[in-house]
Amino acid sequence: MSRARASARRRTSCRTPRSRAFSRPSPTAAARSSDPAGARDSTMSGPSKTKFVHIIYIRAAPRALWNALTQAKFTRQYYAGLELEAELKRGGRFDYLHRLEVHRRHGAGVEGVVVEVVPRKKLVHTFEPKFIEDGPSRVTYEIEPMGMVCKLTVTHDEFPEGGPTLETVKEGWPEILSSLKSLLETGRALAIPRNP
Repeated sequence: MSRARASARRRTSCRTPRSRAFSRPSPTAAARSSDPAGARDSTMSGPSKTKFVHIIYIRAAPRALWNALTQAKFTRQYYAGLELEAELKRGGRFDYLHRLEVHRRHGAGVEGVVVEVVPRKKLVHTFEPKFIEDGPSRVTYEIEPMGMVCKLTVTHDEFPEGGPTLETVKEGWPEILSSLKSLLETGRALAIPRNP
Protein backbone atom coordinates (compact mmCIF):
# COMPACT_ATOMS: atom_id res chain seq x y z
CA MET A 1 0.00 0.00 0.00
CA SER A 2 1.33 3.45 -0.91
CA ARG A 3 2.10 6.05 1.75
CA ALA A 4 -0.59 8.41 0.36
CA ARG A 5 -3.32 5.73 0.71
CA ALA A 6 -2.20 4.80 4.24
CA SER A 7 -2.20 8.46 5.26
CA ALA A 8 -5.71 8.97 3.79
CA ARG A 9 -6.98 5.86 5.60
CA ARG A 10 -5.57 7.13 8.95
CA ARG A 11 -7.25 10.55 8.46
CA THR A 12 -10.60 8.90 7.66
CA SER A 13 -10.46 6.54 10.65
CA CYS A 14 -9.63 9.44 12.98
CA ARG A 15 -12.66 11.40 11.78
CA THR A 16 -15.24 8.63 11.97
CA PRO A 17 -15.79 8.47 15.76
CA ARG A 18 -16.00 12.27 15.95
CA SER A 19 -18.58 12.57 13.18
CA ARG A 20 -20.70 9.82 14.75
CA ALA A 21 -20.63 11.61 18.10
CA PHE A 22 -21.97 14.83 16.54
CA SER A 23 -24.54 13.09 14.37
CA ARG A 24 -26.77 12.13 17.31
CA PRO A 25 -28.47 15.36 18.43
CA SER A 26 -30.39 15.40 21.68
CA PRO A 27 -34.21 15.44 21.37
CA THR A 28 -34.24 19.12 22.39
CA ALA A 29 -31.60 20.04 19.83
CA ALA A 30 -33.45 18.09 17.16
CA ALA A 31 -36.66 19.93 17.94
CA ARG A 32 -34.97 23.33 17.78
CA SER A 33 -33.11 22.56 14.58
CA SER A 34 -36.41 22.32 12.70
CA ASP A 35 -36.81 26.08 13.12
CA PRO A 36 -34.18 27.92 11.08
CA ALA A 37 -34.57 31.03 13.22
CA GLY A 38 -33.61 29.09 16.35
CA ALA A 39 -36.88 29.79 18.14
CA ARG A 40 -37.01 28.80 21.76
CA ASP A 41 -40.42 27.14 21.78
CA SER A 42 -41.04 23.75 20.29
CA THR A 43 -43.45 20.88 20.25
CA MET A 44 -41.90 17.46 20.40
CA SER A 45 -43.76 14.24 19.69
CA GLY A 46 -42.97 10.64 20.32
CA PRO A 47 -44.88 7.39 20.31
CA SER A 48 -46.13 7.89 23.88
CA LYS A 49 -45.85 11.59 24.67
CA THR A 50 -46.12 15.10 23.30
CA LYS A 51 -44.21 17.95 24.90
CA PHE A 52 -44.39 21.72 24.58
CA VAL A 53 -41.27 23.60 25.72
CA HIS A 54 -40.92 27.37 25.94
CA ILE A 55 -37.74 29.15 27.08
CA ILE A 56 -37.82 32.85 27.87
CA TYR A 57 -35.26 35.22 29.41
CA ILE A 58 -36.65 37.75 31.88
CA ARG A 59 -34.82 40.65 33.51
CA ALA A 60 -35.84 39.86 37.10
CA ALA A 61 -34.46 38.28 40.26
CA PRO A 62 -35.43 34.65 40.98
CA ARG A 63 -37.57 35.74 43.97
CA ALA A 64 -39.55 38.23 41.86
CA LEU A 65 -40.12 35.64 39.11
CA TRP A 66 -41.13 32.99 41.66
CA ASN A 67 -43.60 35.39 43.27
CA ALA A 68 -45.09 36.24 39.88
CA LEU A 69 -45.60 32.54 39.14
CA THR A 70 -47.14 31.70 42.52
CA GLN A 71 -49.15 34.72 43.73
CA ALA A 72 -52.65 35.74 42.65
CA LYS A 73 -51.90 39.48 42.65
CA PHE A 74 -49.50 38.81 39.76
CA THR A 75 -51.25 35.98 37.87
CA ARG A 76 -54.45 38.02 37.50
CA GLN A 77 -52.42 40.56 35.49
CA TYR A 78 -50.70 38.27 32.98
CA TYR A 79 -52.52 34.89 33.09
CA ALA A 80 -55.69 35.78 31.16
CA GLY A 81 -57.25 37.37 34.25
CA LEU A 82 -57.02 34.17 36.31
CA GLU A 83 -56.05 34.27 39.98
CA LEU A 84 -53.94 31.48 41.41
CA GLU A 85 -55.09 29.73 44.56
CA ALA A 86 -52.29 27.39 45.59
CA GLU A 87 -50.90 25.40 48.48
CA LEU A 88 -47.22 25.27 47.65
CA LYS A 89 -46.53 21.80 48.97
CA ARG A 90 -46.57 18.34 47.42
CA GLY A 91 -50.20 17.27 46.96
CA GLY A 92 -51.48 20.83 47.49
CA ARG A 93 -54.09 22.51 45.29
CA PHE A 94 -52.94 24.59 42.33
CA ASP A 95 -56.02 26.22 40.79
CA TYR A 96 -56.39 29.18 38.45
CA LEU A 97 -59.77 30.83 39.06
CA HIS A 98 -61.50 33.73 37.35
CA ARG A 99 -62.04 36.62 39.73
CA LEU A 100 -65.64 37.12 38.54
CA GLU A 101 -68.12 34.62 39.98
CA VAL A 102 -70.10 34.55 36.72
CA HIS A 103 -67.08 33.06 34.95
CA ARG A 104 -66.43 30.57 37.75
CA ARG A 105 -69.97 29.20 37.31
CA HIS A 106 -69.21 28.61 33.63
CA GLY A 107 -66.03 26.72 34.45
CA ALA A 108 -63.42 29.28 33.43
CA GLY A 109 -60.13 28.24 34.98
CA VAL A 110 -57.71 25.40 35.52
CA GLU A 111 -57.46 22.86 38.34
CA GLY A 112 -54.22 21.24 39.40
CA VAL A 113 -52.25 19.48 42.11
CA VAL A 114 -48.69 20.34 43.15
CA VAL A 115 -46.23 17.57 42.26
CA GLU A 116 -42.91 19.18 43.25
CA VAL A 117 -41.79 22.48 44.80
CA VAL A 118 -38.25 23.84 45.08
CA PRO A 119 -38.75 27.52 46.01
CA ARG A 120 -37.33 29.98 43.47
CA LYS A 121 -36.02 27.09 41.34
CA LYS A 122 -38.65 24.57 40.26
CA LEU A 123 -42.41 24.07 40.37
CA VAL A 124 -44.33 21.12 38.92
CA HIS A 125 -48.13 20.79 38.93
CA THR A 126 -50.89 19.02 37.07
CA PHE A 127 -53.03 21.08 34.69
CA GLU A 128 -56.68 20.31 33.95
CA PRO A 129 -58.73 23.03 32.22
CA LYS A 130 -62.31 23.37 33.43
CA PHE A 131 -63.48 24.90 30.15
CA ILE A 132 -62.71 21.87 27.93
CA GLU A 133 -63.27 18.17 28.47
CA ASP A 134 -59.89 16.56 28.82
CA GLY A 135 -57.80 14.83 31.47
CA PRO A 136 -54.87 16.32 33.38
CA SER A 137 -51.50 17.14 31.85
CA ARG A 138 -48.37 18.43 33.61
CA VAL A 139 -46.59 21.81 33.75
CA THR A 140 -42.99 22.30 34.94
CA TYR A 141 -41.43 25.71 35.60
CA GLU A 142 -37.64 25.84 35.98
CA ILE A 143 -35.87 29.07 36.98
CA GLU A 144 -32.16 29.49 36.30
CA PRO A 145 -30.48 32.75 37.43
CA MET A 146 -28.08 34.21 34.84
CA GLY A 147 -26.64 37.44 36.22
CA MET A 148 -29.26 40.17 35.92
CA VAL A 149 -31.75 37.90 34.15
CA CYS A 150 -33.47 34.59 34.77
CA LYS A 151 -33.91 31.84 32.23
CA LEU A 152 -37.42 30.44 32.62
CA THR A 153 -38.13 27.07 31.02
CA VAL A 154 -41.76 25.98 30.91
CA THR A 155 -42.43 22.38 29.90
CA HIS A 156 -46.00 21.22 29.35
CA ASP A 157 -46.28 17.46 28.83
CA GLU A 158 -48.18 14.26 29.68
CA PHE A 159 -51.15 15.33 27.56
CA PRO A 160 -54.12 12.97 27.29
CA GLU A 161 -53.95 11.13 23.96
CA GLY A 162 -55.98 12.96 21.31
CA GLY A 163 -57.33 15.57 23.75
CA PRO A 164 -57.81 19.29 23.00
CA THR A 165 -55.48 20.68 25.70
CA LEU A 166 -52.36 20.61 23.51
CA GLU A 167 -53.87 22.82 20.81
CA THR A 168 -55.11 25.26 23.45
CA VAL A 169 -51.74 25.66 25.19
CA LYS A 170 -49.80 26.03 21.94
CA GLU A 171 -51.60 29.35 21.52
CA GLY A 172 -51.83 30.26 25.20
CA TRP A 173 -48.30 29.82 26.57
CA PRO A 174 -46.53 32.30 24.25
CA GLU A 175 -49.11 34.98 25.16
CA ILE A 176 -48.97 34.28 28.90
CA LEU A 177 -45.17 34.18 29.12
CA SER A 178 -44.71 37.27 26.96
CA SER A 179 -47.13 39.11 29.24
CA LEU A 180 -45.29 37.81 32.34
CA LYS A 181 -42.00 39.11 30.93
CA SER A 182 -43.55 42.51 30.22
CA LEU A 183 -45.06 42.71 33.71
CA LEU A 184 -41.76 41.98 35.45
CA GLU A 185 -39.63 44.19 33.21
CA THR A 186 -41.94 47.19 32.72
CA GLY A 187 -44.53 46.91 35.48
CA ARG A 188 -47.33 46.36 32.95
CA ALA A 189 -48.69 43.15 31.48
CA LEU A 190 -49.47 43.01 27.75
CA ALA A 191 -52.97 43.70 26.50
CA ILE A 192 -53.12 41.12 23.72
CA PRO A 193 -56.14 41.62 21.43
CA ARG A 194 -58.39 38.59 20.97
CA ASN A 195 -59.75 37.47 17.62
CA PRO A 196 -63.53 38.05 17.37
